[in-house]
Amino acid sequence: MGLFSWWIPIEGNQNLDLLPVSERNLDIGNQNGNLMPVSGRNRNKGKQNGNLMPVSGRNRNEGNQNLDLMPVSESNRNKGNQKENLMPVSERNRNKGNQKEDLIPISGRNRNEGNQNGNLMPVSERNRNKGNQKEDLIPISGRNRNEGNQNGNLMPVSERNLDKGNQNGNLMPVSGRNRNKGKQNGNLMPVSGRNRNEGNQNLDLVPVSERNPNKGKQKEDLIPVSGRNRNEGNQNLDLMSVSERNPDKGN
Repeated sequence: MGLFSWWIPIEGNQNLDLLPVSERNLDIGNQNGNLMPVSGRNRNKGKQNGNLMPVSGRNRNEGNQNLDLMPVSESNRNKGNQKENLMPVSERNRNKGNQKEDLIPISGRNRNEGNQNGNLMPVSERNRNKGNQKEDLIPISGRNRNEGNQNGNLMPVSERNLDKGNQNGNLMPVSGRNRNKGKQNGNLMPVSGRNRNEGNQNLDLVPVSERNPNKGKQKEDLIPVSGRNRNEGNQNLDLMSVSERNPDKGN
């Protein structure tokens, strides 16, 4: 036995409960962590049995699998927590949408991505750059002014998109209608809001003064003589007097 008395263990002992703390490996986590004090635990790699590791030794860079035992102060602030309902608002990730958004208070909601369940997010926090799926629950102040709202009957004229026609135009007053693109349901649009550059499909409600003088109308038999196109022959001439007929093209 004296021949081997110089031997010094280089590798950790398999039976760690007999190895004092000073000799334990500080660079690799111990398989039986409940026998290793906090000072010797590996702070760079999460422990498999996290419920036995005190808070001071928990890995701050990687989320712990058993998060219900990890206090908020040590939770990972850069990666969403699997059990998000246990993470307070102040620690939630504001750059990535939370799966359980209905449990995130307003202050922690992501302002850059629309919330799926918009009826729980107040107007001030709603994303103004991306339309919300449940737009019928978004008040006027939070509606997207750059993209037409699908359910326009709940959006007043002042907030309606002036650059894109609304699908349900019969509920949009004249002042908010798109003057550059003809409306699908023109018979409900007063004269002042009608598009003067593109003919309206239902012209019987458009007075003569607002009718398009550059493009022939489909229902010309209802257009009085004063509004008829003088540059293009009219199909239904029996309503146009001789004095108003086109002198440049045979009728």
